Amino acid sequence: PKDWVPALSQSFGGTLVAPSHVTKILFGEQNGVSEISLNATKRLTADEYVFCAAPQRLLGILPDDKLPARHRQKLQKGDVY
Repeated sequence: PKDWVPALSQSFGGTLVAPSHVTKILFGEQNGVSEISLNATKRLTADEYVFCAAPQRLLGILPDDKLPARHRQKLQKGDVY
């Protein structure tokens, strides 16, 4: 997997920001993701985002009102990889 980044970045037309960690997901007025915060210092906006971290990480970065309690429990207790 570590060899993927150089191979994919050669053909990727966007901006590669690595190594980075999403620290917050912010929502706009239409309930869509408006921007993300990387490493608690940089904010990015885009039309589409690809989240490749473990699903349980969403619990710490999504606002409480954007994830129903049932989904939150499934992420906490579920065996997801």
